[in-house]
Amino acid sequence: MTSLLPRFREFNLDVFLTGNPLPHKITWNAGSAQFKNTFVVVGGFNGKKALDTLYRYNPDDDGWTLLPSRLTVPRYDPSAFPVSMDAFKKCD
Repeated sequence: MTSLLPRFREFNLDVFLTGNPLPHKITWNAGSAQFKNTFVVVGGFNGKKALDTLYRYNPDDDGWTLLPSRLTVPRYDPSAFPVSMDAFKKCD
């Protein structure tokens, strides 16, 4: 089984667009969060195990970047949302 093709909603055009598949299989239950002019796919399930990966979609080349950060615990069906760094206290 190959990775599902992601579909994106282009709200200002009121259409759905199909993007390139992810570099590896995510069969279901990945989370996503908006990040600047794009989004990040978080975790998911590959048919055998939960994933700890984060992929950023690159709208300029319709590709994906595997981010160096990982979830501390692999998750499928995670909640993901952007949070401003201003919401956290500075460390000493």
